[in-house]
This record gives sequence, structure tokens and C-alpha cells, in this order.
Amino acid sequence: MVRIYLKTKSMQLYAFDNAFPISASKAEKGKDYHCPECSAKVRIRGGPSRQTHFYHINVPKNCRQHQKSLEHLQLQLKLFNLIGGVGVQIESPFPSIQRIADVAWHGKKIVFEIQCSPISLEEAQCRILDYQSLGYEVIWILHDRQFNRTALSAAENYLRTTPCYFSNIDKTGAGIVYDQFDVLRGSRRSFKGPPLPIAPTKISHLPPLSNPDLGLPQIVLQRLTKWKCYAEGDLLHRLLKEGNLSQAAKKMISMEAGAQKQKKTAEAKKLPIKELIVKSYQSLLDWVLNKLTH
Repeated sequence: MVRIYLKTKSMQLYAFDNAFPISASKAEKGKDYHCPECSAKVRIRGGPSRQTHFYHINVPKNCRQHQKSLEHLQLQLKLFNLIGGVGVQIESPFPSIQRIADVAWHGKKIVFEIQCSPISLEEAQCRILDYQSLGYEVIWILHDRQFNRTALSAAENYLRTTPCYFSNIDKTGAGIVYDQFDVLRGSRRSFKGPPLPIAPTKISHLPPLSNPDLGLPQIVLQRLTKWKCYAEGDLLHRLLKEGNLSQAAKKMISMEAGAQKQKKTAEAKKLPIKELIVKSYQSLLDWVLNKLTH
């Protein structure tokens, strides 16, 4: 398991030793390695007050490695460590579509796209279509430093129609990849449940659903009808494991309706909305949490 502690804003944490990824913490000083994106020569440097990292001997104009945030790099390393073995590649090139995947799990035909900065709707759509044209399913991991706020961007709203999760992994690599139950009103979140830790590399495929129950909560119905796969521990996996999807869904619908009712009451009485919702619906929240976490 690679675990790296960082102090500076942005560093290159891994490179290739021949065809194998190697972390800066295990590299040898004075030895030439290769950048996973541009293939240029890199070496390591560091010191008592600076974390060991790779640097380009001659910095190329178009290489983005040294521009990526530490959170982004740590997420790439976490996924690589979780998958392990052959068939997984960091910064995997797809020349025919002119793409470089953050992490490609070739054995499963899955691409993990990590997003820690804003992205346009057009770019999100194009990435998915490009990888799907080669038979790869895309799983998105959005960092909650930028996403999972009250207001959703057009891209985040669109990405809900495809396997998509959040992460709070920090610069040291501490944190989780997680899912959640939430309620949208247009492009705004009116309710958000607690984080549900997932195993992002334990993936199951979801068969097409011919007759979906239209009474299901929006987030569940959308996943059942549009997602092609899901991760162990996510909302869909926990509900399917429950064995009684309709009963669990009814409780979620009650919580959703209750949250909206309490919001209107709070607005009318000028009460603190968040506090009122939490207090008034703690019993329902406890029920859902019990079902989703056991």
C-alpha cells in the first residue's frame, strides 16, 4: 500500500520504471524514470523540509502531471492500490480517441475519471461518449471540495445519470470515496444524507430494468434505469441487498416528503431550516441509516 504525506501544494508522486508504476517514496536518486503522461525523463528530489517527488529534467509544455492537485494524485494512487495486480494503469493513453484516463482497469473495461476542479457539461459528455465508443464504462469520482454542494453545475447534474460518487480524500491520502442519498429540486439539493463509504473497485453490473416502479425516489429510479454498474456499499447496492426495495423506498419517500414539509414550515416561521429538518426527522434518518449500514 502506497501512503504518501505531503506538505507542498502540488507534486508528481509517481512515475514509470520501465512499464511499472513506482512511487516517489520507493524511487532511487539519480535514476531516470518516465512520466506516465508525456513519457519524458523524470528523477526524484526532496529534503528535510520537502516531500520526495518526481520532477521533469526538461519540463514539456503540454504535460499536466505537475499541474494536478495533491487530492487528485492521492485518489489515483488509492484506486491503483485497491485494484492491484495486472490490467490496471495510471494515466492510461487511449490514442484513438485522444484521451488519457486517470485510472484504466483494462481487465474490467472500466475507466475512473477523477474530477477535483470545475468541468463543463460538454466535456463531461464527450469523455463518456469517447470511452464508451471503445467499450469502456466510466465511473466518476468528484471531490467534495468542488462538488456535492447545494447548487449543482450542469455537469454534476448530468453525471448523476452515470455511475458517479464523491470523495473527501485529502492531501495526505486520508479520507474515503462515498455515496449518499439526496433529494434534488431542479438543480439544487434540498436534502443530503450522511456519507456512505463504498468500495469503488468492487463493481457489479446492473441488468436492464424493463418495468421500473415509478414510485421510487428519483435518485433510486434514475440509477436503476440509467446506470450500467454500481459499487459495493453504494446506495443501490445497500438497497438491493436489503431484499425489500419497495419498503426501503417508501421510507425514503417519507423522509423526502417530510423534509420538504419541514422546509416550508421553517421558511414560513423563519426558523433555522437545517436544524429543524434534522430534529424533526431524526427517527426516519435513523431507520434509513440502520438499513443502509448493516
